[in-house]
Amino acid sequence: MSRYAISLYWAFTTISTVGFGDIAGTSRTEYGVIMVGMLVGASAFGYVIGNVFAMMESFDLRDAAYKAKMDGVENFLIDREV
Repeated sequence: MSRYAISLYWAFTTISTVGFGDIAGTSRTEYGVIMVGMLVGASAFGYVIGNVFAMMESFDLRDAAYKAKMDGVENFLIDREV
């Protein structure tokens, strides 16, 4: 059973790109706690990055809406020969 725990720990460490550090677990319980920590950390990182990109996308949408409104105003002024 400990070989499976170590194998699962190795897989989580590799997949989460945490890498192999100087400090590692020595028992199945420690491996489990470390894997949960890696999952929580990777999930939090993904959540933050997703929100940053969503925020950047909303800035682009606002800018495009502003430009469209200004183009409409410019066309209105040209039509009225102002």
